[in-house]
Amino acid sequence: MFVRAVSDAVPCNAWLEGLGGTPIPIRGICSLGRSGANQVVLQDQKASRRHALIHPQNAGEYWLVDFGSTNGTLVNGRRVSQPTLLRDRDQILIGNNSLTFRQETESAARTQSPTSPEVTVCEIRTILCWLLVVDIQDSTHFGQACPPDKLPVLLGRWFSSCKETIDACGGQINKFLGDGFFAYWMDNPQAAGQVRNAVQHLTEAQKVSEPRFRWVLHYGTVSAGGATTMGEESLLGREVNFVFRMEKLAGKLLLDRLLSNAAREHLQLPVAVREAGQLEVSGFSGIHLFHTF
Repeated sequence: MFVRAVSDAVPCNAWLEGLGGTPIPIRGICSLGRSGANQVVLQDQKASRRHALIHPQNAGEYWLVDFGSTNGTLVNGRRVSQPTLLRDRDQILIGNNSLTFRQETESAARTQSPTSPEVTVCEIRTILCWLLVVDIQDSTHFGQACPPDKLPVLLGRWFSSCKETIDACGGQINKFLGDGFFAYWMDNPQAAGQVRNAVQHLTEAQKVSEPRFRWVLHYGTVSAGGATTMGEESLLGREVNFVFRMEKLAGKLLLDRLLSNAAREHLQLPVAVREAGQLEVSGFSGIHLFHTF
């Protein structure tokens, strides 16, 4: 096992400990697998080329995502089938590689002053973003109906495929959820085309993909930045809450795809789009127009 160099400019409050090895700092997104392109390269034939990912998000959360590897990833002896929140001293087993996830305790983190070299304080700014939530439909039923040995592979490969789509189309996954993810694009001259490509790929995948999933898309102003120790963007604000309420609304309407009126106005899709209704959204005043296709 060896580790690719990562810039010390990105602060670190979590790391991996291996048997007899030096601690491996987790600075931003940390990929693990047999390929030399990973941050942590596992020289083990039982490891897949792109095996798993540790994704920092929120304030000090680290999520482990297995990419549908053949031999799986175990956390504390149990094979993970969906993104899993890691806790200090969790034991991660990939092939013959045993790693311990370590994270600074909350009390230790509080002792650091805002000017500590271990803390990066980012300027909070207001930006326009494309906001996308993708969610597995009826994930509980799917998990119960799918054979236990196939569930981690199907879910992992689905997450891997979706991440490849978002990455290839210039977006970033901000959060992995238990049964989906939240991604975004900062608005720029190329963003609308990138988003259009992403939703077209996701729509094609909906026709053949297992599990079944839905996506919702919104466009609006968010607050970005804030104090972080992970080097990852933090998105906050009314529009972020709105896109998550949209996902709940799409489920109630039994729609696989839902666009806010703002997203519809800024995105030219090569398909006929129809109104999904003028509807109330929980927690938001007024009536809101939505579209689907």
